[in-house]
Amino acid sequence: MSKKFKLFPAPLRTQLAIRFLLGIAFFAGFLCILIFIRDLILSFPCLVVSVFLLVNCYVIYYRAARNKYIAVSGVCADIERTHIRKQVKYIYLQAGEMTVRFPVRKRIKRLVVGDVITLYLPESARIYEKGKGEDLVVFDYYAFEINGGEKNDAGKSGQKN
Repeated sequence: MSKKFKLFPAPLRTQLAIRFLLGIAFFAGFLCILIFIRDLILSFPCLVVSVFLLVNCYVIYYRAARNKYIAVSGVCADIERTHIRKQVKYIYLQAGEMTVRFPVRKRIKRLVVGDVITLYLPESARIYEKGKGEDLVVFDYYAFEINGGEKNDAGKSGQKN
């Protein structure tokens, strides 16, 4: 099991580790509340979140172990930021002739137009068209990785697993 885990791309391993550890932490919180406070109603939300995170972690692991994900690489074409705090809201990824727009769920400090980005998404992800078919929008993805620099690696562009 750990041999397969080591073969996963680094962003997928990170997501799996975060979800697993948070699931364990919420389960520990459930046990602490149940033992020390002895209130099942108060501890039940921790149990629900724990089960959700652990099941979600298993689903991602299962799909990654069977290569049921797609890795799309391209160049960052544009960055959409929030008005007030100037944080990254959307990234526009130029992959071939198509532009893929996806929301950012975490803070990004160093991202400039021209960086190479790899987006990992499940095969079952819904891809929506925006406009006349040249722009695509993706909301469901596992993780993305910023490789930095200009697009030099010919083997990484448009890679699909």
